[in-house]
Amino acid sequence: MRGMQRQLARLLWITVILVVALPALALARDRIADILARPDAFDRREVILEGRASAVDPRTSQRGNDYFTFRLSDETGASVKVFSWGKLTISPEDRVEVRGRFQKERRVGRYTFTNEIEALRIRNLP
Repeated sequence: MRGMQRQLARLLWITVILVVALPALALARDRIADILARPDAFDRREVILEGRASAVDPRTSQRGNDYFTFRLSDETGASVKVFSWGKLTISPEDRVEVRGRFQKERRVGRYTFTNEIEALRIRNLP
């Protein structure tokens, strides 16, 4: 009986630790400087970044699909280009969170893009 109580107590502690730790891990943000310093380590990985938008450029492809690009800069001054399909949802100087896939190199037709994030989600921050 006493051994069972110990196992239940351990299980309870593990559950408490997971409930407290997992949300914090889910909120972990990547740093632009880290990504640019080690692009091979981040290639094709999903990342979450926060920063300020600049050089916002809405466009329409030859096939009529809306997309936009912008630079995302963090507090250290490091920046990375972000690409997103759809209508423009941000303005220059907006603080945003970007969840997306980093690609060290991406080829589209005759164009090659390097060190770019393809956004899966962009959220304005207060």
